[in-house]
Amino acid sequence: MDTSTTAVIPPATPDLDAVLNSLLDMAGLVENSVRQALYALRGLKQSEASQVFLGEARINEMEVEIDEKAIQLLARGPMGEIPLRLLIATLRITNDLERLGDQAVNVAERIVSLQSRQPTLPPRELALMADAVELMVSNALQALSGRRLALAQQVLESDDRVDDYAESLGRLLVREMERTPASVPAQVELLLASRNMERMADHATNIAEDVIYWLQGWDVRHRLRALTVPGL
Repeated sequence: MDTSTTAVIPPATPDLDAVLNSLLDMAGLVENSVRQALYALRGLKQSEASQVFLGEARINEMEVEIDEKAIQLLARGPMGEIPLRLLIATLRITNDLERLGDQAVNVAERIVSLQSRQPTLPPRELALMADAVELMVSNALQALSGRRLALAQQVLESDDRVDDYAESLGRLLVREMERTPASVPAQVELLLASRNMERMADHATNIAEDVIYWLQGWDVRHRLRALTVPGL
């Protein structure tokens, strides 16, 4: 698949450019938080996990700021179809970005909590799931910043893989709880972390769907349309 394919979008107004640039700035902060959280999770590194908490307030502020700008532009009245789709997509994407940030914080909290539990080595499946989720988030945000339809489609196609990892990891952790009852508190924290990662993948999927809506005008939520992007 050629993930370099880029949609051609007519030039926007300075106000629209400002909204988009702010959205991309927010996306960069969120991606950094997700990356920090998943890196910390792979090695149960509490010091790295603590860094995630530092960005939460700014991410929340940016969601409000960007939404206010987008609503102000919508209130001005009629505009072209593509600018309108961009603003609608922006209002959706800021929500998913903020929730991605929340899930990164949740993962960091799991790591901090694990320090007071019986020490445990995270299973290999946890790292594999973290890798898959981090790639989904990165691809979704690259699709947004680079207007890359094929990359957005790739994100949608990756969601099932993360679900498979989550199911496999859940079974493994439950077996470990049954085998070693003393490890239950630690395994529960890892299970919760896997649920947080699963939600990260869901939000990345939502963002990819909104990128497709912005660029093509297709509503592919709930797979109402086929995933194939014509011409790719």
